[in-house]
Amino acid sequence: LIYKHYKASYRKTLYLFMTSAIFSSVALGITYYFFPTYVSQNLVYYTVLIPIQNFFGLWLLMSLFSKCVSDKELFIRHAQNEKIQTMSHVAASLAHEVRNPLTAVKGFLKLIQESPENLVKVDQYIRISLDEIQRTEAILTEYLAISKPLKERHELINVCELLHAIREVMLPFANMYNVELELQAFEKPVKIKANPDEFKQVLVNFIKNAIEACSDISDGKVTLGLLIERNKALLVIKDNGVGMDAGQISRLGTIYFSTKSSGTGLGLTYSYHVIHAIGGSVNVSSKPRVGTKFTIMLPYKAQ
Repeated sequence: LIYKHYKASYRKTLYLFMTSAIFSSVALGITYYFFPTYVSQNLVYYTVLIPIQNFFGLWLLMSLFSKCVSDKELFIRHAQNEKIQTMSHVAASLAHEVRNPLTAVKGFLKLIQESPENLVKVDQYIRISLDEIQRTEAILTEYLAISKPLKERHELINVCELLHAIREVMLPFANMYNVELELQAFEKPVKIKANPDEFKQVLVNFIKNAIEACSDISDGKVTLGLLIERNKALLVIKDNGVGMDAGQISRLGTIYFSTKSSGTGLGLTYSYHVIHAIGGSVNVSSKPRVGTKFTIMLPYKAQ
């Protein structure tokens, strides 16, 4: 109540002085009513020191309260500006990513229009256009995945069984790039609490990136490992691909950063988000032209 009037007042010092005088008078009156002799013996204390103390006390409280209010308003404005800035980045990035394949499709449609009688070329242009449309769909899927809130459904997942299942799923993709996909899983069940669908997507994202990093290596190899250390499940995904420098490592997991020319970086951003949400963390070690090692630390549910 006092702060509202204090903030609206143009003479704040006078307002504080009057308020402290009222507080002091009330306290003095009550004390004098019950202890008149005591007040008479300490009149200077009650008429000078107590009002001064109240004045500075009120001044300090109002100053701190004003600081808290201004900090809160500043934080709200910063959050709003950050949200607007993020939306601008998303819009610009999405427009850039989608415009490229659409431009290609537009160009091939014009070529088909110019020479519809050349069926061989027409068939080739249509196939390329369909590939570009499929790439556009994949980009939009990634953007939709990162924008969706994580589901609250958590259950115990056996990471060993999941790794074997994911390896079988990703094996054809690895064979397409001539990359060996090796699994060195922990023999006993290793269970973590997470959303199974989200965690499967995390594994697919990491393994897919590791395989693609080895696409230009003649003896490309991706190794999946799982071990228990200090009540933590350590999931290790190691490749001997192109590797990364320190600058690239520091930007991993941030939105819109990718080491691939055609990547958006949203896959790793989503994966980091899921891992952090279940209480895990990611450690990366890499060297250019040597390879990369991701160590994903997960909270382990001992049986």
